[in-house]
Amino acid sequence: MNIVAIPDAPVEKASKLISQQAKVGFSNSMMDLSLFCPEYVIEKREELKEKEVDDRRVDVAFDPELLCDIMKIYLDQCRKLNMAHTIAKAPALMADTEREDLYQLIDQLSVESIKISAGHGCRYIIVEPLYKNGSFMDFYLSFADIARENKIMILVRNQYRNNNGNFVRGELSEAYMLGNFVDELNKRAGNTLFGICMDIGVCNIVGQNLHEFANMLGDRIKAVIIRENNGISDSSMIPFSCVDRGVSGIDWNSLIRGLRVIDFDGELIFDFRHSQYAVTHLLRQDLLIYVKKMIDFLAWQISMERTIKKYDKRVMFGAGNMFSNYMKCYGKEYPPMFTCDNNQNIWGTVVDGIEVRNPAELRNIPKDCAIFICNIYYKEIEEQLRKMGIQNQVEYYNDEYLPFSELTDL
Repeated sequence: MNIVAIPDAPVEKASKLISQQAKVGFSNSMMDLSLFCPEYVIEKREELKEKEVDDRRVDVAFDPELLCDIMKIYLDQCRKLNMAHTIAKAPALMADTEREDLYQLIDQLSVESIKISAGHGCRYIIVEPLYKNGSFMDFYLSFADIARENKIMILVRNQYRNNNGNFVRGELSEAYMLGNFVDELNKRAGNTLFGICMDIGVCNIVGQNLHEFANMLGDRIKAVIIRENNGISDSSMIPFSCVDRGVSGIDWNSLIRGLRVIDFDGELIFDFRHSQYAVTHLLRQDLLIYVKKMIDFLAWQISMERTIKKYDKRVMFGAGNMFSNYMKCYGKEYPPMFTCDNNQNIWGTVVDGIEVRNPAELRNIPKDCAIFICNIYYKEIEEQLRKMGIQNQVEYYNDEYLPFSELTDL
């Protein structure tokens, strides 16, 4: 799973932000090409009105083929920092635009964005939809050949529809319709050139169950945008930060379980731009440190079952409630050889059908057997194991987000 940060900053500040992200441990950043386009390309109607500029004007002097030259300083900085790019985002129009004079320019920018992204190692590029000849289908299919030539997959992001200021579901938000749309794109293209970017903020705004959404779309989902909002405003905040009476704005249980069910192993994109804007620049580096820890936590939770099943042999450390919960959820499919515990009073007993042993016996397990710690004192127990001379792979198990089917039993 690739953890991806978004360099949401003006072009002159993007290189600095990349440096800040690298400093706190990010190694992958989304290549958002809209940052390197003049403002008129991505229409900002309200700003234009405030400046008393005719919002019908469009400066067509901008040459999309110059995009790579404009990005040079940014790309050089990324190379110095070993910052990878596995996913990109093409420039887009505002969702409520009524201007058709920019469509041709967006077409050209999308083509150049595909070429640039593929040339810098991106496997995917998010392209926002536009009507072409009266349909989204024609718009996306117009990029099929260039995507095939450059060996990059175009991702369609789920979208809400703006109905007189109300955000409602539409053609590209209902999971079954979005899935059928992408399947039809691939059928007409004659190859798997299109996939889905699941934006959980959009799902929340239009009231969709995240588990059901992910489960219905399955492996069509190649990227997931992680962001918090209140289900009303289209904002992008840090996970677990939009809280009302102790309840988060996003159903994280539903999301994590849904992504576990489909064994998601794609691009995990974190969009927290509005939280970042709200914090003084003096604290933004500290905010990035916190965000990185939050990201690592969510990635760990999403990949929990995949981590368990990648080992043919496993033993557990801990014989308490967390171990019992493991046995209820995963014990039948992924049974441990035994468990151990520091409480010598329970050595030799059986818990949930598994024998509890002295930790010293871990010295005798096969080298390819992983040790799963079922106790919140992860680091202390791992340190204990290393001091014992045990070199086996150590994993941290957590039961905070368990499968739906087991909830009633816990």
